[in-house]
Amino acid sequence: MVIPDKFFEDVRLEEESTLRGAQMVMLRILKVVDYICEKHHLKYWLSSGTLLGAVRHKGFIPWDDDLDIAMEREDYEIFLKVAANELQNYDLFLQTRDTDPFYTYLPISCKIRDNKSLILSELDLNKRHHRGIFIDVFAVDKFHEKGLMFCFERITKKYFYFLMSCSDAPGYKNKSLFKHIISYFNPVFNSLLEYYIDWIPKKINENRLLTGNYKLGFGFDVPWGRFWSQSTIYPLKKIPFEDGEFWAPNDTDAFLKESYGDTYMQLPPENKRETHANLNIELIVKNNTIINK
Repeated sequence: MVIPDKFFEDVRLEEESTLRGAQMVMLRILKVVDYICEKHHLKYWLSSGTLLGAVRHKGFIPWDDDLDIAMEREDYEIFLKVAANELQNYDLFLQTRDTDPFYTYLPISCKIRDNKSLILSELDLNKRHHRGIFIDVFAVDKFHEKGLMFCFERITKKYFYFLMSCSDAPGYKNKSLFKHIISYFNPVFNSLLEYYIDWIPKKINENRLLTGNYKLGFGFDVPWGRFWSQSTIYPLKKIPFEDGEFWAPNDTDAFLKESYGDTYMQLPPENKRETHANLNIELIVKNNTIINK
């Protein structure tokens, strides 16, 4: 597969706003990831707000400052093995807890970071991990279609979400009394999280063996509970996003209704059009020690 260099061109400084420039950085990362996945015959799809943007805006939601893709666990694991070296050719960094010892954010176990930028949120201000502009890569696991096992799996995911919310409390203790109180018990919740993280590989491997009728959903190492039928995801199809076409679920309507309800095509009120609380975005960082471990 031959792709012209222009397809990966870096145009971050050609945009009128910093946010739009950051979106162009994310778009370039997506193009590189798409190329690597095509090269190694790996399946991925646009997910969450990125898919909503593709369907509703044919690109980014205008006020959005992140980009999400998902892939089934088998493809995800292969991607982690092959992408690290290839990403370096495009000045990108594969960030996991293995590649970046300072990266400890459990809900998103893989990000692809740009090496020439800086994006900060409240939780990142005093951290040493790589903090370039990024896209999120979510693993997707198999889940039982129904019955007691599926109820158990849903409860497991909710338990993980609860632990993550409590673990993050110190970063938000000035936002509410509840967070302030919970922050005192942070060591307890961190210990429970470590136990959960040690346990989930066993459950992931058990569910790999599911055949026939089963659901797909964000992995056991992702706290958000979203589940889809196999026919909602497959066969994947290409849809427009900005100046390219990228893989998306087969039934985008069912996928987006699961996440955003029946009114996902309606624009939210202006006071609800928020970014993900990023405090600062720098498109070019001259001193790489700011963002590199």
